[in-house]
Amino acid sequence: MSQPIVYEVTATVELPSKKYPQGRVSYGWYTAIDGVVTLTDPKGGPAEDANGKRYTHKLQPNEDAREVAARMTKDLRKEFAKSLPVNGFGKGPIAYPKSFIA
Repeated sequence: MSQPIVYEVTATVELPSKKYPQGRVSYGWYTAIDGVVTLTDPKGGPAEDANGKRYTHKLQPNEDAREVAARMTKDLRKEFAKSLPVNGFGKGPIAYPKSFIA
């Protein structure tokens, strides 16, 4: 059995603005097999969020696999952002503990 083709997709996360003059993007990878789009890692293994959810979508008539993959990439990125283990990263200033100097 041959390896499926893994496609790269670039999803726009933020349009250009004062805060992000160049905008912001997120990269993802996907396969499209028998009308089913599946988010993957760069090598073709299934991508999962912190809860083990896999991202797949059965294409409907007139749906574009790349557009669907871009939308799912943004969804997966949002899920990762919710589960960041370190307080502060990606959500504003980092709250450092007060230090004690003797």
